[in-house]
Amino acid sequence: MEEIKKEIEINKEIEKKKEKIKSWLKNKNFAFLSAILIFAFFVRIYFFQIAKNQTHWWDSLAYGNIAKNLIFHMWDESVYILGELNIRPPLLPYLWSILLRLNFSDASSIFFLELLPSVVSVWLIFLIAKEMYGRDVGYVSAFLFSVSWIHIFYSLRMLTDVPSLAFSLASLYFFIKSYENVDSRRFSFSIFFLSFAVLTRYVYAIIGVVYIVFLLINHKHKIFLNKKFYRGGLIGATPLIIFFLMNLYFHGNIMPATSVYQAGAESQPFAFYTLSLFTSILLKPWLSFFIIGLTFVVFSLFLHYGQINKSKLASMHLFNLLVLAMGLGFFIFFLRAAEDRYLFMIFLPLLVFTSLGLVYVSNFLRKYSKLLGVIFLLAILFFGAYYQLKLANEIIVSRASTFRQMKEAFLWVKENTPEDAVFLGMGVEPYAIYYSERPVEAWPQKDFENSVEQVIENSDYLVINAFHPTEEKITNYINQNLQNRLETAYVSFFDQAQTQPAVIIYKIKKEI
Repeated sequence: MEEIKKEIEINKEIEKKKEKIKSWLKNKNFAFLSAILIFAFFVRIYFFQIAKNQTHWWDSLAYGNIAKNLIFHMWDESVYILGELNIRPPLLPYLWSILLRLNFSDASSIFFLELLPSVVSVWLIFLIAKEMYGRDVGYVSAFLFSVSWIHIFYSLRMLTDVPSLAFSLASLYFFIKSYENVDSRRFSFSIFFLSFAVLTRYVYAIIGVVYIVFLLINHKHKIFLNKKFYRGGLIGATPLIIFFLMNLYFHGNIMPATSVYQAGAESQPFAFYTLSLFTSILLKPWLSFFIIGLTFVVFSLFLHYGQINKSKLASMHLFNLLVLAMGLGFFIFFLRAAEDRYLFMIFLPLLVFTSLGLVYVSNFLRKYSKLLGVIFLLAILFFGAYYQLKLANEIIVSRASTFRQMKEAFLWVKENTPEDAVFLGMGVEPYAIYYSERPVEAWPQKDFENSVEQVIENSDYLVINAFHPTEEKITNYINQNLQNRLETAYVSFFDQAQTQPAVIIYKIKKEI
C-alpha cells in the first residue's frame, strides 16, 4: 500500500509540473521572448554558415597564438608572443586553448565562444531593460539587439568583444538587482562576472568605476560603512585579485598593459570622432529614436533633480547616462582611439535609450489610435531590422574570404614542411604559429646590417606576401644578396589568370 501511495504522490507532482509548463508556454510574455531569442539564434546561424571557414584576422590570430603557445610552449621566447602576452587579456586565449586541446575546429570554437554568448546577450539585454523600464522596453531592446549588424558580425569573429559584453551584461543584471540594498550575494555575482569581463577585455574596468559612482550617489558615504559592499566586492573580485598578484609576481606591475596603452595614447589628439560612430551602429531610422530617448532621459532627470535616489526610474536614467558618458569619456579623452566595436561597452544605454524613444512615440500615438501606435512601432522595428540585416549581409559576405590566401599558404606549410622549419617574413608570425605551428624568425628592427645575416642563417623559408608589404631596405637586401639562394616552394594568386601573386614561399638554400 505504501508503494502505491508513493506512486500516486509522484504522479500528482508530475501532473502539477506539467500544468506549470503548459501555463508557462501559454504565457504571451514567454512567447514573445522565445520568438526573439529563436530569431536571434537562427539569424546568427544563417550568417555563421557563410563565414564559418573564414580566415582569422590579426587580433584574432594574436589570441589564437597565445592559445597555441599555452599548449606547445614553442614560442615562449618569441618577442612577438611576449609582446602579445603583455597587452592581451588572458581569458579568451585560455578558453580557446582548452577547445584546441579537445580538437575543436575553428568553426566549433567560434560557435561556443562567440555565437552562443551572442544569443545569451540578447536574453540578458531583455532582463536588464525589463528590470529598468518594464517589459515593453525589454522586448524592444532585445529585438534591436537581435538584429544589430555589428553584434552579428563580431559574433562570427574570434575576438574579445562579444564574450566580454556577455560577461558585462550578466554583471549589470545582478548589479541592478542588488544596488538598492547591496545584497551581498547578488553583488558578489555582479563583481564576479565583471571580473571575467575585465579579464576578457580590460576596458570593462570602466563599468566598475560606474558602479562605485552610482552607489555613492544613491547611498552617499554610507556605502563605505556597509559590510555587504566589501564582502560582496572582495568575493566577486577574486579572479581579478589572483590575476593582479600573478602580474605583480611575474612583471612587477599589476597591470603592465596600462603603460603600453597610455604611452600610445599620449601622442594622439582627443578622439571626438567616436561620437560619429553612433550613426554607423544604429543606422536609420533608429538613430533618430536614440536621440529622442536620450532627450527624454535628460529632461526626466532634470525634473527629478535632488530626488534621484528616491525614484527607481530616475536612478536607472542616471545609471545609463553614467555608462554612456564614462564609456565615451574613456575612449575620447584617455585612450584617444575608437572603433565601432569598442562601443560594445555602452550598448546597454544605446539600446534602452533607442527603445525608450520608440516606446514613448508609440504610446503617444496610441492615445489617438491604439492600432496606429502598434503599426508605427512594428513598422520602425521592421525597417530598422531590414537595414541592419542588409548591412550585416553585405559586410559578412564581402569579408568572408579576406586573407584566405594567407591561411591556405600556411596550411600548406603545415602539411609540406618539417616541423622544425623556421619561417621568416613581414607579418607572418601570427599565421605561421596558428595555422602551421612552426617556429618563426623576425626581420631585425635594429642594427639591420650587422644582424640580418644571422637571421637568414636561422631561417629555412622566406615568405613574401601582398597583405603585409616588405620594407624597402629588406626588399633591397633580398634582391642584392639572396637571389641565388631562393627556391620557389609555393605560390598563390589573387586572380585566376595568376598574374597577381598573393603569397610566395621560398626555400632558403644554405650556404656551404
